[in-house]
Amino acid sequence: MVERVNRTIKDNTIKINHYENLEQMETNLYAFLLTYNSNRRHLG
Repeated sequence: MVERVNRTIKDNTIKINHYENLEQMETNLYAFLLTYNSNRRHLG
């Protein structure tokens, strides 16, 4: 399950964006995680 979540994060962040620095990557990752956790339909 962890590997699948890691893949989802990579597929939606670092594989589709180019970052000039670590700060840009962290900002994008944070935004993605907020969206993922608040809008994704969670099962269970």
